[in-house]
Amino acid sequence: MSQTVKNQHYIPKSYLKNFGYLVAEYTRPSGKVDKKYSIYNIEKGGEIKHNSTKKICKMDYLYDLPFADEEHKQFIEKAYDQKIDKHFPEVTSFIEDDKSLTLSNEMREMVLKCGLSLYFRTPKHVTLSDKENLIISRLPKDKQQKLYNEFKTKRLESHLENFDKLFNQKRGNGICINKAVGDWDFISGDNPVIIRAKSGQFEGVFEASNIIHIPFTPKYCITIMPDNVSKEIPILARYDYSNDHIMTINHDIEKHHEQYVFGTERALNDYLNESPIYKAPVLDNDPRVLDMKNRALAFQHFVNIAEKHGVISNQAKTVFLYYWHSLPGFRKDPNNIKLKVELGY
Repeated sequence: MSQTVKNQHYIPKSYLKNFGYLVAEYTRPSGKVDKKYSIYNIEKGGEIKHNSTKKICKMDYLYDLPFADEEHKQFIEKAYDQKIDKHFPEVTSFIEDDKSLTLSNEMREMVLKCGLSLYFRTPKHVTLSDKENLIISRLPKDKQQKLYNEFKTKRLESHLENFDKLFNQKRGNGICINKAVGDWDFISGDNPVIIRAKSGQFEGVFEASNIIHIPFTPKYCITIMPDNVSKEIPILARYDYSNDHIMTINHDIEKHHEQYVFGTERALNDYLNESPIYKAPVLDNDPRVLDMKNRALAFQHFVNIAEKHGVISNQAKTVFLYYWHSLPGFRKDPNNIKLKVELGY
């Protein structure tokens, strides 16, 4: 019988180490190499501190099935370990390889499963709600455990069903890999999957217009495109993210975290120092807002012309260079700088 796992990570150690740092490495007599990682984190709005990756984002027996026998009680925990968590290093290596421009079906499945699992496996989806706990508390003591076990079993089953449903919904969608090229890095947290509908708000996890962002390392964040635009972009695309985009992701990470925000020490300090500017109320005529809107409209205009006449046509070149010379934000966008060189404009 395999060893019982008490400390079960809802954010796997293989993901946490992407944002952590190596503190020790030693070789066992068997030849196996063990590595220990620590990670800088902010817990419940406190100060920056560092902990072992083994000591954060975990709960005792979180995924244990209440009615299962001892052999099968930890089926979910072991399935996560073997089917998801062990693939994070391979997925991370693929994401970090800027030369990887094609996505095999096998890698697509691993990217989606690793990324989307980080949404459903968190405590808010697998532990009992306040309402369920209240219902239990009103029962006689001798009946409480049975109802707790029933509620817990239903929670565990539902989170797997919803995970599978969202994975199948997104398995044909475009995936973008975004690289932080500004002054700041991505941070992450214990609820690292950011889901926004077309409105910019959360309208339900299965909303077709959702765009999903998931930081994978301090330098890379993936985006899973909406269902209704998946045919308009490549299966895999790589983009550069400037400071505004990085801070938008980081702000969402902080806004949605439950207990922990984590990242490199520098990234956390940068965020704490710069975030008040981004958290302040923003008017529609704020220069930053206008710049982002103008850049988006300009690039969409260029894409429309390029699709109609060809990306190397005189018409496309004229439109691109017009915005290049007339919009400073368009000219400073790292993706446009790269595109100008690639197209020879």
